Amino acid sequence: MPKREVTIAIRENIYSYVVSNLERALDTWRGGIGKRRRSDSILPNPTIYNKTDESRARDKSTTTTVPLTYPTVEKGAIAVPPEEVLPPKKRKRLLDLGTELNSNPSSCNSTAMPNMAERFKALPPQIHFDGAVSTHPEAIAASAQKMESLIRFREDILPYSATNRDLQPVRIAIIDTGVDTNHPYISHGYAPERNEPANVEFRDYSGAASPVPIDEDGHGTFIAGILLQLAPNSELFVARIGHTKDSIATDPSVDAKMEQAIKDAVQSDTDIISMSFGLDQVTRNLREAITLALSKQIILLASVGNSGNNQRLQYPAREDRVFKIFATDQYGYKARICPPVTEPRYSFGILGCDVESIWPIGIQPPALSARTTEHEPWTVLSGTSVSTPIVAALVAIIYEFYDKNRSLIDLGEHSAGLKTISAVREILESISCVSDEHKYNYLIPEIGHYNPEMFAVNEKHGSFDRISFFANKLTEIIRKSQV
Repeated sequence: MPKREVTIAIRENIYSYVVSNLERALDTWRGGIGKRRRSDSILPNPTIYNKTDESRARDKSTTTTVPLTYPTVEKGAIAVPPEEVLPPKKRKRLLDLGTELNSNPSSCNSTAMPNMAERFKALPPQIHFDGAVSTHPEAIAASAQKMESLIRFREDILPYSATNRDLQPVRIAIIDTGVDTNHPYISHGYAPERNEPANVEFRDYSGAASPVPIDEDGHGTFIAGILLQLAPNSELFVARIGHTKDSIATDPSVDAKMEQAIKDAVQSDTDIISMSFGLDQVTRNLREAITLALSKQIILLASVGNSGNNQRLQYPAREDRVFKIFATDQYGYKARICPPVTEPRYSFGILGCDVESIWPIGIQPPALSARTTEHEPWTVLSGTSVSTPIVAALVAIIYEFYDKNRSLIDLGEHSAGLKTISAVREILESISCVSDEHKYNYLIPEIGHYNPEMFAVNEKHGSFDRISFFANKLTEIIRKSQV
């Protein structure tokens, strides 16, 4: 089909579906509103105004002239096709549309246009593993201090000397791009006093079926590094659902892989599932797996997304009883990338900006952290996918404390126990500060509702009093939630 005919066909469709409807609506209006004739309009000056934008213009010395009307066309002048005066990107879209119309002329008729909605419905769900690179030294340093405060909180209530190797470790599942267990931090650096590798079980659902742990992207290793920084006694169940974030995003069967990974995590007695990803729509496969995990009282934490007001909460974050994790900056304010809060009860925010963690050996980090050495790469990322494992680690710390100090925690004869979704929600809420502006609970265990009292305990009494204090507070929280 010639370009001119393509242009005419497009204009006819625009008129048929947009302009004609507006004209009919205008004709129905009465009561002093008359239809305006083109001849009644005041012709504007075609040269319009000149304006220099010193803050945004690429060439600050250049004045931009913006025409409001088309120039007068002289008779006998050579006609220039409309697509020739378009910007390159718009011109390409128009030509691509022409190619489609040429190959399928029926797509221009009125009966074919509604089929576009059906085409959109048939699109596969889009998955997001968002994470922005951070390069601001001051912000990175402030986030490092925040991470240190979370580590001190763990050390105050879980001193290493109290570690009981006979207890079953808290098990955390990571559904991501895999993990590099050869990284020095995972092989021994996460706990130098032990000089042994982290406890990692690896499952590959990507289709490659790698017999050994692998991460060809880096995102999964970064998430695992965060968990081991904050909860080094935990056991990791790493499910690799794709080679890279890009391959996962274009995989039409990714929801089925997630489903199987979650079901296997449930069967392997996982306590917590950390999901630093989100889909733009619900799928039957994933919802079945989520429902199964919730029925087993497994704590599910999911990132809410990094698209701000441009997108609602991702799935599974918007599922009921799934903890919706928002990213905050170093001062506890919600990051601008976060979507609006829709369900405050299960919405929690924690540090997610400028966080340092490890990166696979042999893969160039997106940015080098100051902690990087010749054989140990580290990087810095931001996003709700970064916040999610931090909250998962916090829940793991609470579970580990409960396992080691059950004799100090009296939950009552009829209690369902501490390791339930409702109990964890009550505990997290108790160590949060409510954000009136953003309507979520800002997790800050070092200075939460009750912990100021714990840290005010006189240092001379030692850590045992802090342990007893925290155990008593857990008892109060759980008993109160049962009333």
